[in-house]
Amino acid sequence: MAGIGGGCRVRAIAVLTCVLCVLSIAPCQIAAASTSSSGVDNPTLEFVTEELPPFNFNNNGKADGFGSEVVREILRRSNLSAPLTVLPWPRAYKMAQTEANVGLYCLVRSVDREKQFQWVGPIANTEARFYANRDSTLHIDSLDDARKAHGVIVLREGYNAQLLERLGFKNLWPVNNAIEGLRLLLISGDKTLFLVAANTVPGTMSKTGTPADAVKPLMTLTKTQMYIGFSLDTSSTLIGRLQHSLDNMKTDGSFAAIHQKWFPGAKPPAIEREPDLPPPD
Repeated sequence: MAGIGGGCRVRAIAVLTCVLCVLSIAPCQIAAASTSSSGVDNPTLEFVTEELPPFNFNNNGKADGFGSEVVREILRRSNLSAPLTVLPWPRAYKMAQTEANVGLYCLVRSVDREKQFQWVGPIANTEARFYANRDSTLHIDSLDDARKAHGVIVLREGYNAQLLERLGFKNLWPVNNAIEGLRLLLISGDKTLFLVAANTVPGTMSKTGTPADAVKPLMTLTKTQMYIGFSLDTSSTLIGRLQHSLDNMKTDGSFAAIHQKWFPGAKPPAIEREPDLPPPD
């Protein structure tokens, strides 16, 4: 009988040990499942952009401007949160190309870029123009005229810089942001051009304290739309969620109100399913 009792005790201890093991593992599995679910529903997001007032600019360490305001409202409606950071354009551009869950705003959507990103938008209409100093005698009626300029200032790795590079321009002067470009134009004499989005010029001049008549617009080169671009590794479900929030903003008028605040009198982009992309060259 003693042998039988001892065997029962051994079996009981073994069963108890198994139960304790299961109980200790189960909370870990539940926590892991909960974390995984949370990661899908509320991913760790980051938004980056460049210094391009009034679209985006650094205001005492905080990303401000039209694009930043739109992104924050999209996040609020999507029940998401994320930091917004103003960076040099080449760095921000590379992050959005290579890192999941990084959104780059305000990014021109084009044929060349179409398959490099996933898109949420459009959030802005813009057109690029050549600008010169107010005393310049340059006349720009064609790209051939622009090729004869002493230099054409462009935003490094921006859409228009990439366009002119493909068109064989040899007189490009890349800069890191529009403020740097404006300052370079002002000290470069009357044979230099600055190719930049027209609706950023007033904000850039205001931020640098430049008189409104210091530069003059010449020929318009491109008309494009800006979006938020995400890498191909970003969840398509997330892209749809953000697009839905933006579309709702356009439907209820809140997007138009933000647009009017930053671009008075300008027509905001509507909901568009098939983008009108500018050609590659």
